[in-house]
Amino acid sequence: MTKEPLSVKLLNLNEPFDSITKGKPYNNYMIYIDIGRGERFIQTGKIITHYLTQEIRESCNRMFLLSIIGILGCLVLDNAHAMTLLLRNDIAGIDVLYYLKFSLNHGFYGMFVIPLMAALPYGLCYYRDVRAGITRSVISKTGIKVYCVGKMISTFLSGFLSCACSLGLFSAFICCYRPLFDREVIAEWLGMPFDRLLISGQYMQYLWIRYLLYGVWCGIWCLFALCISSYVQNAYVILASVTVILFVWNIIYNVLDINVAYRPSYWFSCSAGLGSDTVMVIICIQFTLLMLGLSWVIFYRKVRQNLYTG
Repeated sequence: MTKEPLSVKLLNLNEPFDSITKGKPYNNYMIYIDIGRGERFIQTGKIITHYLTQEIRESCNRMFLLSIIGILGCLVLDNAHAMTLLLRNDIAGIDVLYYLKFSLNHGFYGMFVIPLMAALPYGLCYYRDVRAGITRSVISKTGIKVYCVGKMISTFLSGFLSCACSLGLFSAFICCYRPLFDREVIAEWLGMPFDRLLISGQYMQYLWIRYLLYGVWCGIWCLFALCISSYVQNAYVILASVTVILFVWNIIYNVLDINVAYRPSYWFSCSAGLGSDTVMVIICIQFTLLMLGLSWVIFYRKVRQNLYTG
């Protein structure tokens, strides 16, 4: 295997390349070394891999643990009225799914605060880079597209994992006292997404799907916090905006009396849906891709604008 020969180019920053003459000082020139497409591709891949790995590692910080604790606190506060029922076996329907459903679909903290808590680990990553003054330095090494992709991936994953882990820990705690699902109230769950898993007794599979979908929902809102951070340089405003948008969104739904089957928050909490389970999965994937694309357009354009305008 032979390597391509190195080629050196002199590019003038202030005048055309043809005007370069022998003996002329090259103080205003930049030297570019072309090492061949193959090696450039390998080096670029190493830079991207290293950057993404570093971003994901940084997203698992102390705030990640604080986020999990905060989400657990939200679940407990929403279900405070039913915590005294944990030790009572004479009441039907008090199971793990009851507590999760009440918080995520009817509780104030579950609907409006948990997405905020999920944004704590890395929703402010761009804000912190700007405050530290390292944005230009990092982008000069990775490129603006790689920089934005890295921030979005790490932000989404941190929000997803913090939410999913919290729901799992909360379920494990409730499961110490109550069953995963009480079949006496199975009629209340018929017609909901993935109800066939409950009918067939596959309760853990059903819970995993709920963790996955609601984790994606929180990840989406973490991306919106990231987008807002490119416009606003105030940590409190960035985080509070997530709750405010969710609250206003819910008010609009209620004022317009929109059926819960058309509300994305109910899709991702497995409480309402359109059509079969397969259709629901496709709808959730399409909605997620739409939000990812929208987040990319907003964040990438604003970061590029901030980079050029300084």
